Amino acid sequence: MKNSAKKLIVDLVQAGLIGEARKVELAALSLARSLKKENPDIASTINETISTFSINGGATLRSYGASPLPVDRDSQLDMATLDKPDRAVDMPPILPDFLNERVYSFLDERKKLES
Repeated sequence: MKNSAKKLIVDLVQAGLIGEARKVELAALSLARSLKKENPDIASTINETISTFSINGGATLRSYGASPLPVDRDSQLDMATLDKPDRAVDMPPILPDFLNERVYSFLDERKKLES
């Protein structure tokens, strides 16, 4: 592992511990770029995680076990269920036009960054 990647890991941990989400995101992006040639799978996973977090503020990170689902205090039952998306039904979300444009613009930017 390169020294630059080692430094980025340290930066990532420090930013995470002090709660600096933007710094975590930037360090993770740099780390993904640094690892792209040596470990493309890890770089891709980092980029996908960042994309998921950036789009919705981290709500779907629950699927990675980052935070538990909400629970009803009285019954102690889950208040939500987490279903994996069915890729066979791969349909775009139904959103207002202005929001669709923002989402696709963001996705295009991410694709350009990964290239």
